[in-house]
Amino acid sequence: LAAFSKSKNLTHMGSVYTDIGINYYYVKDYKQACLYTQKAFELIQQTNNKREYAVLLHNMGEFSYLMKSYQQAWFYLDSAQYYGEYFHASGNLMDTYKVKAEVYKALGITDSVAHYYEKTLQVKDSLYNDTYKKELATLQTQSDVYKKETENKLLSKDKRIAELYRNLAIAGIIGLIIVLGFLLLTQRLRIHRRVKDKLEEE
Repeated sequence: LAAFSKSKNLTHMGSVYTDIGINYYYVKDYKQACLYTQKAFELIQQTNNKREYAVLLHNMGEFSYLMKSYQQAWFYLDSAQYYGEYFHASGNLMDTYKVKAEVYKALGITDSVAHYYEKTLQVKDSLYNDTYKKELATLQTQSDVYKKETENKLLSKDKRIAELYRNLAIAGIIGLIIVLGFLLLTQRLRIHRRVKDKLEEE
């Protein structure tokens, strides 16, 4: 934190404060967790990185809920929901809806509890569907790549076989020409010898 403070790197300072807040959350010191998360939020506000708002507001809402500050928790979670929906941050929204349901449960507002649990399930189903679609698309891409590679290998193999047949045909033709040439030469020498022998006899 000291190092980032010297360089005035607000984004990294905000991340450090966020991590400190989370560590306090794990040791169940929710007041300190909320305090450091608030500091992180103030720094992130200066960078205008609104995508981080939903996460930090959710954290503050959850910490406030754990401290039983339900009105404060509702305020933070409502803001977290706004930014989560604006940026389509489904993972954050699912957590926010769930904690909002718990807040309304603590306040005894049954209708809102059911509403936010239902929204939690909808986002969860949507996330699983998106994950399934992504996995399916990845498998389809892998399958297409495999098919293409297989086709290329088969084409390459066919090409090699065609080249082998062509080379064998050429070698066969050359061999045949050599054999025919040898036979013609032998036949010519034989005829030449007969003519010579006949001439000598005469």
